[in-house]
Amino acid sequence: MNKLRGFLLAGVVFWLAPIAGAQAGDTQSNSSEKVDFYGGLLADFSASDHQMFVNGSPIGNSESSSLLGVGGLVGLRGHSGPWFFGAEADLNANLANAVTNTGSIDVVHDFGNGHLRVLVGQEIGNVSFFAAGGLAGTRLEFSDTANVLRGSTGLGWSIGVGADIAVSDSVSLRIEGLHDQYDNIHFDDTNVGAGYNTKWSENTVRVGAVFKF
Repeated sequence: MNKLRGFLLAGVVFWLAPIAGAQAGDTQSNSSEKVDFYGGLLADFSASDHQMFVNGSPIGNSESSSLLGVGGLVGLRGHSGPWFFGAEADLNANLANAVTNTGSIDVVHDFGNGHLRVLVGQEIGNVSFFAAGGLAGTRLEFSDTANVLRGSTGLGWSIGVGADIAVSDSVSLRIEGLHDQYDNIHFDDTNVGAGYNTKWSENTVRVGAVFKF
Protein backbone atom coordinates (compact mmCIF):
# COMPACT_ATOMS: atom_id res chain seq x y z
CA MET A 1 0.00 0.00 0.00
CA ASN A 2 2.86 2.39 0.78
CA LYS A 3 4.21 1.73 -2.71
CA LEU A 4 0.87 2.69 -4.25
CA ARG A 5 0.72 5.85 -2.18
CA GLY A 6 4.21 6.64 -3.39
CA PHE A 7 3.00 6.05 -6.93
CA LEU A 8 0.22 8.59 -6.48
CA LEU A 9 2.62 11.18 -5.04
CA ALA A 10 5.05 10.59 -7.90
CA GLY A 11 2.12 10.92 -10.29
CA VAL A 12 1.26 14.36 -8.93
CA VAL A 13 4.82 15.54 -9.56
CA PHE A 14 5.05 13.84 -12.95
CA TRP A 15 1.76 15.18 -14.30
CA LEU A 16 1.84 18.67 -12.83
CA ALA A 17 5.47 19.49 -13.59
CA PRO A 18 4.94 19.93 -17.35
CA ILE A 19 1.80 21.95 -16.65
CA ALA A 20 3.68 24.38 -14.43
CA GLY A 21 6.51 24.71 -16.93
CA ALA A 22 4.54 24.97 -20.16
CA GLN A 23 4.69 28.20 -22.15
CA ALA A 24 1.65 29.88 -23.64
CA GLY A 25 3.23 29.69 -27.06
CA ASP A 26 3.23 25.90 -26.94
CA THR A 27 -0.53 25.85 -26.69
CA GLN A 28 -1.48 28.70 -28.99
CA SER A 29 -3.77 26.43 -31.02
CA ASN A 30 -5.87 25.67 -27.92
CA SER A 31 -6.62 29.29 -27.05
CA SER A 32 -10.30 29.31 -28.09
CA GLU A 33 -12.94 28.98 -25.40
CA LYS A 34 -15.32 26.00 -25.65
CA VAL A 35 -17.26 23.44 -23.62
CA ASP A 36 -17.01 19.69 -24.24
CA PHE A 37 -19.42 16.98 -23.10
CA TYR A 38 -18.07 13.44 -22.99
CA GLY A 39 -18.54 9.88 -21.80
CA GLY A 40 -16.19 6.97 -21.42
CA LEU A 41 -15.49 3.35 -20.52
CA LEU A 42 -13.04 2.37 -17.76
CA ALA A 43 -11.08 -0.65 -16.53
CA ASP A 44 -9.26 -0.52 -13.20
CA PHE A 45 -7.00 -2.34 -10.79
CA SER A 46 -7.30 -1.35 -7.13
CA ALA A 47 -5.68 -2.27 -3.83
CA SER A 48 -7.67 -1.68 -0.64
CA ASP A 49 -6.99 -1.75 3.11
CA HIS A 50 -9.63 -2.02 5.82
CA GLN A 51 -9.92 -2.51 9.56
CA MET A 52 -13.11 -3.43 11.44
CA PHE A 53 -13.99 -1.91 14.85
CA VAL A 54 -16.54 -2.60 17.60
CA ASN A 55 -17.11 0.21 20.11
CA GLY A 56 -13.89 1.85 18.94
CA SER A 57 -11.75 -1.27 19.42
CA PRO A 58 -10.24 -3.09 16.43
CA ILE A 59 -11.24 -6.69 15.78
CA GLY A 60 -9.25 -9.15 13.69
CA ASN A 61 -6.42 -7.98 11.50
CA SER A 62 -6.11 -5.12 9.08
CA GLU A 63 -6.93 -6.71 5.72
CA SER A 64 -5.77 -5.96 2.18
CA SER A 65 -7.13 -7.02 -1.19
CA SER A 66 -6.56 -6.46 -4.89
CA LEU A 67 -9.55 -6.05 -7.21
CA LEU A 68 -10.31 -5.72 -10.91
CA GLY A 69 -13.24 -3.63 -12.07
CA VAL A 70 -15.02 -1.98 -15.00
CA GLY A 71 -17.09 1.18 -15.22
CA GLY A 72 -18.21 4.24 -17.08
CA LEU A 73 -18.09 8.03 -16.78
CA VAL A 74 -19.77 11.20 -18.01
CA GLY A 75 -18.54 14.74 -17.72
CA LEU A 76 -18.22 18.25 -19.07
CA ARG A 77 -15.19 20.41 -19.50
CA GLY A 78 -14.86 24.15 -20.16
CA HIS A 79 -11.77 25.58 -21.84
CA SER A 80 -10.07 28.93 -21.41
CA GLY A 81 -6.91 29.09 -23.46
CA PRO A 82 -4.82 25.99 -22.70
CA TRP A 83 -6.52 25.51 -19.30
CA PHE A 84 -9.68 23.55 -18.65
CA PHE A 85 -12.07 23.10 -15.72
CA GLY A 86 -14.80 20.54 -15.43
CA ALA A 87 -16.96 18.12 -13.49
CA GLU A 88 -17.16 14.37 -13.84
CA ALA A 89 -19.20 11.45 -12.45
CA ASP A 90 -18.38 7.74 -12.69
CA LEU A 91 -19.67 4.35 -11.52
CA ASN A 92 -17.50 1.23 -11.25
CA ALA A 93 -18.28 -2.42 -10.46
CA ASN A 94 -15.73 -4.91 -9.15
CA LEU A 95 -15.42 -8.21 -11.01
CA ALA A 96 -14.15 -10.10 -7.95
CA ASN A 97 -14.92 -8.66 -4.55
CA ALA A 98 -14.31 -11.01 -1.61
CA VAL A 99 -12.02 -9.87 1.23
CA THR A 100 -11.43 -12.28 4.11
CA ASN A 101 -11.08 -11.12 7.71
CA THR A 102 -9.75 -13.23 10.59
CA GLY A 103 -11.91 -11.58 13.25
CA SER A 104 -15.61 -12.18 13.86
CA ILE A 105 -16.30 -11.07 10.29
CA ASP A 106 -16.09 -13.88 7.75
CA VAL A 107 -16.18 -12.09 4.40
CA VAL A 108 -16.45 -8.49 3.29
CA HIS A 109 -17.74 -7.81 -0.23
CA ASP A 110 -16.69 -4.62 -2.00
CA PHE A 111 -19.20 -4.22 -4.83
CA GLY A 112 -17.61 -1.14 -6.40
CA ASN A 113 -17.60 2.64 -6.11
CA GLY A 114 -18.61 5.92 -7.65
CA HIS A 115 -17.20 9.43 -7.75
CA LEU A 116 -18.41 12.99 -8.22
CA ARG A 117 -15.36 15.17 -8.86
CA VAL A 118 -14.13 18.50 -10.17
CA LEU A 119 -11.16 18.62 -12.55
CA VAL A 120 -8.58 21.24 -13.45
CA GLY A 121 -5.78 20.83 -15.96
CA GLN A 122 -3.92 21.98 -19.02
CA GLU A 123 -3.61 20.82 -22.60
CA ILE A 124 -0.07 20.37 -23.91
CA GLY A 125 -0.05 19.19 -27.49
CA ASN A 126 -2.46 16.27 -27.77
CA VAL A 127 -2.27 15.45 -24.03
CA SER A 128 -4.64 16.88 -21.39
CA PHE A 129 -3.05 16.62 -17.94
CA PHE A 130 -5.45 16.96 -15.02
CA ALA A 131 -5.88 16.78 -11.26
CA ALA A 132 -9.26 15.82 -9.77
CA GLY A 133 -10.90 15.71 -6.37
CA GLY A 134 -14.31 15.32 -4.78
CA LEU A 135 -16.70 12.80 -3.26
CA ALA A 136 -16.42 9.01 -3.33
CA GLY A 137 -19.02 6.41 -2.47
CA THR A 138 -18.87 2.63 -2.06
CA ARG A 139 -21.18 -0.28 -1.22
CA LEU A 140 -19.91 -2.94 1.21
CA GLU A 141 -21.53 -6.09 2.55
CA PHE A 142 -20.24 -8.57 5.10
CA SER A 143 -21.22 -12.00 6.40
CA ASP A 144 -20.76 -12.40 10.16
CA THR A 145 -20.14 -15.65 12.04
CA ALA A 146 -23.91 -16.32 12.07
CA ASN A 147 -23.86 -16.10 8.24
CA VAL A 148 -26.08 -13.01 8.32
CA LEU A 149 -25.46 -10.60 5.45
CA ARG A 150 -25.26 -6.96 6.49
CA GLY A 151 -24.65 -4.07 4.11
CA SER A 152 -23.75 -0.41 4.26
CA THR A 153 -23.04 2.46 1.90
CA GLY A 154 -20.02 4.60 2.70
CA LEU A 155 -19.22 8.19 1.68
CA GLY A 156 -15.70 9.58 1.60
CA TRP A 157 -13.30 11.69 -0.43
CA SER A 158 -11.16 11.10 -3.50
CA ILE A 159 -8.12 12.70 -5.14
CA GLY A 160 -6.32 11.75 -8.33
CA VAL A 161 -4.14 12.77 -11.25
CA GLY A 162 -4.18 11.59 -14.83
CA ALA A 163 -3.96 12.36 -18.51
CA ASP A 164 -6.21 12.08 -21.55
CA ILE A 165 -4.23 11.39 -24.73
CA ALA A 166 -6.13 12.46 -27.86
CA VAL A 167 -5.97 9.96 -30.73
CA SER A 168 -8.53 11.85 -32.83
CA ASP A 169 -10.79 14.92 -32.55
CA SER A 170 -13.39 12.94 -30.57
CA VAL A 171 -11.53 10.03 -28.92
CA SER A 172 -8.94 10.06 -26.13
CA LEU A 173 -7.19 7.36 -24.14
CA ARG A 174 -7.09 7.90 -20.38
CA ILE A 175 -4.65 6.79 -17.66
CA GLU A 176 -5.24 7.83 -14.06
CA GLY A 177 -4.25 7.09 -10.49
CA LEU A 178 -6.57 7.92 -7.60
CA HIS A 179 -6.95 7.47 -3.84
CA ASP A 180 -10.30 7.01 -2.06
CA GLN A 181 -10.68 7.29 1.71
CA TYR A 182 -13.66 6.23 3.85
CA ASP A 183 -13.07 6.87 7.55
CA ASN A 184 -16.26 5.53 9.14
CA ILE A 185 -18.57 3.05 7.40
CA HIS A 186 -21.13 1.67 9.86
CA PHE A 187 -22.80 -1.77 9.85
CA ASP A 188 -25.79 -2.45 12.11
CA ASP A 189 -25.57 -5.72 14.05
CA THR A 190 -27.76 -6.34 17.10
CA ASN A 191 -25.44 -9.20 18.12
CA VAL A 192 -22.77 -6.69 19.12
CA GLY A 193 -24.95 -3.81 20.30
CA ALA A 194 -23.49 -0.74 18.61
CA GLY A 195 -22.62 -2.68 15.46
CA TYR A 196 -19.43 -2.52 13.44
CA ASN A 197 -17.47 0.35 11.93
CA THR A 198 -14.75 0.09 9.32
CA LYS A 199 -12.06 2.37 7.97
CA TRP A 200 -11.57 1.68 4.27
CA SER A 201 -9.02 3.10 1.82
CA GLU A 202 -8.44 2.25 -1.80
CA ASN A 203 -5.72 3.10 -4.34
CA THR A 204 -6.63 2.58 -7.98
CA VAL A 205 -4.95 2.70 -11.36
CA ARG A 206 -7.40 2.86 -14.23
CA VAL A 207 -7.33 3.15 -17.99
CA GLY A 208 -10.08 3.82 -20.47
CA ALA A 209 -11.42 5.49 -23.57
CA VAL A 210 -13.16 8.88 -23.53
CA PHE A 211 -15.53 9.99 -26.30
CA LYS A 212 -16.62 13.59 -26.92
CA PHE A 213 -20.31 14.05 -27.79
